[in-house]
Amino acid sequence: MRVAFHPDALAEFLDARGYDNSQRPGLGDEFADEIAAGLDRIQQFPNGWTIERQNTRLYVANRFPYGIVYELGEDEIRVVAIAHLKRRARYRRKRTFSAA
Repeated sequence: MRVAFHPDALAEFLDARGYDNSQRPGLGDEFADEIAAGLDRIQQFPNGWTIERQNTRLYVANRFPYGIVYELGEDEIRVVAIAHLKRRARYRRKRTFSAA
């Protein structure tokens, strides 16, 4: 399945990666690797993660306090948010890919 990012999700990912790299060189790259591994797992098992609401699911990263919020389309995985799990949980529940 193809992976598509909501523009705000891509911005969240880039911001988190940049912040982590500013805290310790290379940490943001490790974060990016963790998110990439999560996307690989989602592609392998698209229905295998926690349902947040209707067609939206949450994959929780192993090493970082982030999750990948995604919707399943017919032929693609739509990443709605790269969400810090200890902040602003409600915004990600309202965001949809079709609102991009």
